[in-house]
Amino acid sequence: MDPHDIDVLADRLLQVAYDAVEGDVSVELSLAAVAELADLDNGNAQAALEYLCSRNLTRLHEEPGIFILTEYGAAAVELQRKDPEVHRALNDLAVAVHACEAFDEQTRADLRGSIETLHCQLRNPEPDKELLQRVWESIERLAGPATDEIEAALRAIQTYGWFLR
Repeated sequence: MDPHDIDVLADRLLQVAYDAVEGDVSVELSLAAVAELADLDNGNAQAALEYLCSRNLTRLHEEPGIFILTEYGAAAVELQRKDPEVHRALNDLAVAVHACEAFDEQTRADLRGSIETLHCQLRNPEPDKELLQRVWESIERLAGPATDEIEAALRAIQTYGWFLR
C-alpha cells in the first residue's frame, strides 16, 4: 500500500473516531462501527487502526475489535482542525521523504524523527517556538533541494508555518 494512502485512510478513521467520542478519550470504540461511518472496508480499517496504534494515536482494548482514542490522537485531530495547512504540509513532506531515493536510510530516519518532533510540539497547548525553529533548520539542512515534491512541501510549511515567523 502506498504510504500516502495509509495516511489518508488513517486520517479518515481518526477524524471519525474523534467525532464519535466528541473529544472524550476514555470511550471504547468499535472498529466495525467507526469503519462504517468512515466508509472504509474491514481490511482498510484494520490497516488504518494498526498504523494509528503504531503512532500512539489510538490503542487497542483487551476485547478484539475495540479501540480507544489516545489523548495524543485527540490532540492530532485538534491540530489538524486548527492548522490544517501545516498538518497537511508536514504529512506531504513525510511522504516525499519516504519516496526520495536520494536519501540514505539514516537521513530518512533523521527527517522522519524531525517531522514527528514538529508534529509533537504543535500538538502542545504551548509549543516551544525555539525548538520548532531549530528542528525546522535541521530539516531544511538535511532535505535540501532533493526533489520537486520535497521542495513543494518545504515551501508550504514556510508559507503556513506560523512558528517560523
